[in-house]
Amino acid sequence: MAAPTEQPHEPLIADRFDDVDSAISVPTTTAGLISLRSSIWQFQEENGRTYHAMSSGRRLGLSPKIEGPTKRVLDAGTGTGIWAIENLEPGGYLEMQDLTHPLGCDDGTMPDHLELCRLGHLCIEASKKAGRPIDVAPKYKTFLKKAGFVDIVEKRFKWPLNEWPKDAHYKEIGAWSFENLNTGLEGLLLALFTRFLGWTREEVFIFCSATRKQLQDRRIHAYIPLYVVYGRKPGDRDDLGDDRGF
Repeated sequence: MAAPTEQPHEPLIADRFDDVDSAISVPTTTAGLISLRSSIWQFQEENGRTYHAMSSGRRLGLSPKIEGPTKRVLDAGTGTGIWAIENLEPGGYLEMQDLTHPLGCDDGTMPDHLELCRLGHLCIEASKKAGRPIDVAPKYKTFLKKAGFVDIVEKRFKWPLNEWPKDAHYKEIGAWSFENLNTGLEGLLLALFTRFLGWTREEVFIFCSATRKQLQDRRIHAYIPLYVVYGRKPGDRDDLGDDRGF
């Protein structure tokens, strides 16, 4: 049978800020984000040469390592992945990592009327009309099962939208999430909303302005749901006569 779904971790604990600072998230103007950017340049050094940090033992995926040398590893960020399913060797792992909408909040600090809350629902509506649904990550486990994969595992995570969490790890993730959305909000929404929701350019800019103010508010404890799903393509000797994952 496929492995059971791993439930999301407990709600993140929010940090406590001064009243003056709580409504403002400013990672782009602090040394914090500068230090995050500096981490990009951390390489593994060997024999006077530098190598990508992933070569130093860090894992970019969660699927189990196969015993013995790995033949091929492919990291792709586009497409449906159908070609990977069809060309993967027996015994190989396929892992899919993806964000999904709507945005989440566990403590009621993101009410429905906020633009930040409406953002995810509008993106779902527009992407569906575009024929490119943006909320399919929760179905990845089912996709792998129907494709005949075994030992399927689904893990769920939460990516904060700014530095509101108390935990340093999630605070760092929140700083990156804020930077990505704060600087790219119009680029993400302009074509999507004007082409498929019938909005005007001005309406999108007004919506983005309101969303950006709420995105900066550390009293709003919102996050992006993240799914990681992986499974193994059967065909090894251990799978002969086994119907796991079907």
